[in-house]
Amino acid sequence: MPINLETHHDIKFLKIYNLMSDLRIRTLVKERKLFMQKNATEEITKEECLKLLTVELDVMSKCVSAIDKYYIPQTWFITESLNVMKLLCNRIDHLYYSMFQMFSIGCVLLVNYMEFHSNNIEFITNENPPLIVLMSRKKCEPQMYIAAATFEYEKKNIEMARRYFEEGIIKYANNKTLYLEQLWIEVMYFDDVGGGDLNEIKPIEIYKKTIKKFEYDMEFHIVLLERSIEVKPLWRLQHEIVCDLMEMYNYSDIMWHKVATLCTNGYVFNRDTGIFGYVTDPNKRARCCIKTYNKGLKHVFNVTRKLNLMKLLTEYIIKLWKYYNTKINSEFNKWIQKEMKKAFQMGHFDLGGLHEPEYYVYWAVLSEEIHPEILQLAIDCNKGNVGVWAEALNYRIEHFGSYRTVKKIFDAGNQALGNKSLLLWKKMETFLKRCRENDRQLGKFYKDGAKSPYQEISNVYKVKHLEWVNDNDGISSARGLFNQMIRLVPAKKKLYMNMIQYEKMQKPINICSIRSIYNLACHKFSSDVPLLADCLEFELEHIGKSTADRMYDMALMNLQPQLRTDLKHMYEMRKETHRNRPIIIDPDIIIIPDDEE
Repeated sequence: MPINLETHHDIKFLKIYNLMSDLRIRTLVKERKLFMQKNATEEITKEECLKLLTVELDVMSKCVSAIDKYYIPQTWFITESLNVMKLLCNRIDHLYYSMFQMFSIGCVLLVNYMEFHSNNIEFITNENPPLIVLMSRKKCEPQMYIAAATFEYEKKNIEMARRYFEEGIIKYANNKTLYLEQLWIEVMYFDDVGGGDLNEIKPIEIYKKTIKKFEYDMEFHIVLLERSIEVKPLWRLQHEIVCDLMEMYNYSDIMWHKVATLCTNGYVFNRDTGIFGYVTDPNKRARCCIKTYNKGLKHVFNVTRKLNLMKLLTEYIIKLWKYYNTKINSEFNKWIQKEMKKAFQMGHFDLGGLHEPEYYVYWAVLSEEIHPEILQLAIDCNKGNVGVWAEALNYRIEHFGSYRTVKKIFDAGNQALGNKSLLLWKKMETFLKRCRENDRQLGKFYKDGAKSPYQEISNVYKVKHLEWVNDNDGISSARGLFNQMIRLVPAKKKLYMNMIQYEKMQKPINICSIRSIYNLACHKFSSDVPLLADCLEFELEHIGKSTADRMYDMALMNLQPQLRTDLKHMYEMRKETHRNRPIIIDPDIIIIPDDEE
């Protein structure tokens, strides 16, 4: 059947500019006709509507491109183009509207329609009721009203956005999301227009209505606060929300923590003066936060909630203290220490004890004069916590520095940690080496370490003590100390090897003493191949090959097969080195080759 091009301006346009094939045009006309028939009998499905909508939008896109491409500034072309656009836009508008009347729709489709309608309003002549009227007649979800209001807001139509929210709230009076997004739109609009007292009236009014509707819903109240502070200059609204929170929920530790956290993010306030503002100064943030926590502790009476609030306050102050304790003697650091002591005292004496054992260590190190009872609590509560004692010792060293004050914490940590205290010993050793107030303090420190009842400590400091005695008191004292140490268990190879090196540094060297130490070491560590090889090398160099060979044969008898192979390889290498050595005359040692050589 032929198409009447007089009534189908778009079809005529498609054919003139060859935008579609004849077959595709005939198919398009059939689809439109079928849609009208099914729509009249209400047999059409949502899927069929969406399919035709996609087709019509594609036709419109082709026509718009052709109009732009072939534009002629003549009346006939402009009139024809206008007729095409009116026809297409009204058809698509009708299709959207009919679909919304018949079926449920989602936010994406709604926004697509609103975008289409907004972009083509000059061509649409359909006299449909406003979309908001259609939505009020249907059972639209709350999110639909939010989507529509957000769209209108983004199009700079705040009054229409407000109407959508009002209509949605009429339909869903208990939907918190609608109220929240309504306030958020007003907050953003306030920011858009550059603030001003008059523009702040509307968001405050909406907030008051909302909070009255959801009175004593603390979680929602906090959410309202969080959304409001996303725009910093809305001080009056934010101040009212914070004040209402503190008045309505002053029994809640969660509320006080939330408001205190607000301070750490830069929002400081004074309820008495009505001041609310944003600051970047970390000192002001911290002071406001701690003040808020302390205020909360005065109002919260439930023991569990009070303990939790005390825990949160203490954690925050300790975090501050650790961050700022490098700034020695600063006024702010002194204030933090003062607040920290107050928190510890309240937690321990009023609330049954500090909730973290390491806090007793922090409490002990805060003042130069350590309270014995607090120090004992620190020891009793932190038997295995190496990290906190190391941290405390570092703090003492950095902030007080004197041997007496540092030694108190070192001794306490050593008592608490026992065999795990090696890290403290190393830190204390570094401190003593650095300050060097008295070398004898370092010597006594090494001696104490060597005599420690804890093996991990004594093993390290026997060696260090011997070295210190050799360096400071001479070889005779070192020999005497060595003879005492080798009677102690467990045997320490490094002790023997170091003593051998000290003897070798003497002029002239005492070969008998060195041989004696080697013999003792080889007897103690009879399976230590590198030690045996060193001993044999000394025999080759200072006694003779025959004696070395006899010792080698005896050593092999005590070794496993694999170790024998290793020793054989090492001994052969040392013999080769010995054969190739130059014959020298030392003023202290005369080396004479064996007869066999």
